[in-house]
Amino acid sequence: MSKQKQCSSDKELIIETTDVVYFYDNQIKALNGINIKVFKNEIVGIMGRNGGGKTTLAKHFNGILKPCSGDVFVYGKNTKNGDVREFTGKVGYVFQNPDHQFFRVTVLKEMEAGPDNFGLSNKQKKENIEKAVVLLDLSDLLQKHPMELDYAAKKKVSYASILAFAPRVIILDEPTAGLYEADRKLFSNSINKLSEAGNTVIIISNDIDFIVENAKRVVLISDGSVAGDGSTTGVLRDIPLLKRAGIVPPQISRLDMRLFGNNKTALSVKDFADKFSNIYNKV
Repeated sequence: MSKQKQCSSDKELIIETTDVVYFYDNQIKALNGINIKVFKNEIVGIMGRNGGGKTTLAKHFNGILKPCSGDVFVYGKNTKNGDVREFTGKVGYVFQNPDHQFFRVTVLKEMEAGPDNFGLSNKQKKENIEKAVVLLDLSDLLQKHPMELDYAAKKKVSYASILAFAPRVIILDEPTAGLYEADRKLFSNSINKLSEAGNTVIIISNDIDFIVENAKRVVLISDGSVAGDGSTTGVLRDIPLLKRAGIVPPQISRLDMRLFGNNKTALSVKDFADKFSNIYNKV
């Protein structure tokens, strides 16, 4: 199976998996010897067909799942040797379905749950919540019941409830599902601000446009194995690799290939416009 060259970095190593294998019910093999390193301040996209192992892998990053064989290290500590609470305080996980996170009666109380659980001071809790409210535009929703909100608002609240306890790593599982364009931009803005502040962000998504806009690196998972790992442009321009992994290239890429072939395939409308402009100006 073809692979992109794996990313390397002299930055601080945050998460490392070594030969991770995982079975569901001791029968269904979901991960097949995964080796990945994630570094401080990275924005990493994890992509692959549904059922290929993306979410299973990500749930190993904070000890929600623990490998059947192999090891996962979070800030140098093996997840097998610690309580899940220790790791979830450092690596926050925003679930794909926001309903799976809610258990309090108002948005504000929901956002207070994480800081209370991890022992933050009242001052730090207040500051974190205020930042998350501004970042995700939630000021009008604080006294509403989370389960009464529309799906897009629930997604924002579930995200904010993780930001409220300020984990150093944030995992976003299919963050753009059900979002309007304005909220997609809000999420993109938040990811960039988190990265600027030194956080690591992991995005599990097959929304290839969102990955192109935000991730600097892509890890491609296929049938429980790493099929590709490298720069976003490097992985997503490898069209045969994408097809083998069940990923459909962006529409603009397919148009570009039809018109100009595979030479530095455009991954965004801006890429395409710049490429077309350069070609036109040479004529």
